[in-house]
Amino acid sequence: MINSDWSYDSLFAKGQVYMERAFLADRNSSLFPFWASLGLELIGRATLSKIHPALISDPREGHNILHAFGYGSSKEPPKTIGAKTIFLRLQIIVPGFTQIDEKFCQSFINMRNEELHTGTPIFEGYPTNSWLTRFYKAIKILLQFQGKTLDDFIGKKEAEIAEEMISEFKEELTAKVNEKIKKYRDVFNDLDKKDQELKIASSPKLVSEFVLSEKLYGNSKKVKCPSCNNDALLIGKFISQSEPKVNFDVITVSNNILPVELRCFCCGIKISGNGELSIANLGGQFAIESDVDPVDYYGIEYDPIDELKSRGYSFDDLVSDFPDFDYGND
Repeated sequence: MINSDWSYDSLFAKGQVYMERAFLADRNSSLFPFWASLGLELIGRATLSKIHPALISDPREGHNILHAFGYGSSKEPPKTIGAKTIFLRLQIIVPGFTQIDEKFCQSFINMRNEELHTGTPIFEGYPTNSWLTRFYKAIKILLQFQGKTLDDFIGKKEAEIAEEMISEFKEELTAKVNEKIKKYRDVFNDLDKKDQELKIASSPKLVSEFVLSEKLYGNSKKVKCPSCNNDALLIGKFISQSEPKVNFDVITVSNNILPVELRCFCCGIKISGNGELSIANLGGQFAIESDVDPVDYYGIEYDPIDELKSRGYSFDDLVSDFPDFDYGND
């Protein structure tokens, strides 16, 4: 018999709940990495519990081991091992879970602890390009050990994006991307100062024309070019939409975007794929907010005449009280 609070199923299900909360948050929000860090620890604990819950019990007290086997005492609350030990054990037990994965998980959990136990808002302004791809890679390895998939843990839509990010991220691309960035930086710096100023001045117009021609409104944003440090365009594709927020007389929606390309109209560099963008610190995901009229958002069919009639106005009232009202007469 195994106590349910330490069972594999309960830990996995709780991790799913935390990930659902993470995906409800804006990708730019501090809540996204916060809930994800909780999900990471839970999936780590679930992986050890899949073998046996005794692997997550604190061995310093005998009643903790007993609890793992279903013989706990209500007089002594059971304790589990800390997150640091969780991931150290996983590196020994789980094939493919490397020291790099273990170090990432430790770092991410340490940031979560700093968020919870200090006055420092450590996750505020923490970009997804700093952690999200490695996060997906780590949990995928742990899930495979459990006989599960990303789809099982985070849902089909998010799993498809996660798989794309993992497949495109390759450590060996680092030198190639950095060399490319340096090459375009050197070319731009070698230009005559007037030529540089001309390119910088003409860049906003070129960006606007490109956005318009490619219909990129709503899935692109301005960023600093990693090569010449001027304004560049980061282009992405739509993933999902976070929960809408009521903001006075409009509804604010946040579209979650996966970056797929960078274009700079000053130095001319082009970086393609989320993997290469991650190396340039422009990967991860981002969110773009927009305000929508509630009538349009909910698809409400609104007729102002019917609205006034519903308030008790007759046709004669409309004519006398609203002499300038347009009744559709040409």
